[in-house]
Amino acid sequence: MESEVDAIKEFTKLLDQDGEMQEFVKSANAPEQIVKLAQSAGVAISVKQLRFWSRELTAPYFPWAEKGNQWRREFFARVYD
Repeated sequence: MESEVDAIKEFTKLLDQDGEMQEFVKSANAPEQIVKLAQSAGVAISVKQLRFWSRELTAPYFPWAEKGNQWRREFFARVYD
């Protein structure tokens, strides 16, 4: 069984190698879109996992990259409204 951190690492490795996936992630309006992309690529992650690791996920293709912690928190807060 894959650990949470292994799943996140696997997903970021896939993203690093696929510009089309990067563009999709960068334009995501909701964390669920990113989770669905990961699942379609065979990587099982949850919104909760993505939110937990999001501070570490700083590649420029993540929608919260370079937008600050407040923007990142609001991006994930929409899920729980």
